[in-house]
Amino acid sequence: MIAEHVVRPFTVNRKNSLFYSSDAGVDVATTYLTVMETAQMHGLEVSDYLIHAFREIMSGNKDCSTYAPEAFLE
Repeated sequence: MIAEHVVRPFTVNRKNSLFYSSDAGVDVATTYLTVMETAQMHGLEVSDYLIHAFREIMSGNKDCSTYAPEAFLE
């Protein structure tokens, strides 16, 4: 039962990856999921971190070191 709960996110993601429609879609999804996992690893609330990062990007900030998860913690 515990093993099933651990494996389930990977199998659901694998099934969903059938619908990315292109290599570019896979690249975008991979980047997005990596950012989400990195935020979780740092103990951040993913939605708060993404809002912060997207606001920085939309304001023209191209220096990603200022909105990396490590900088968000400071």
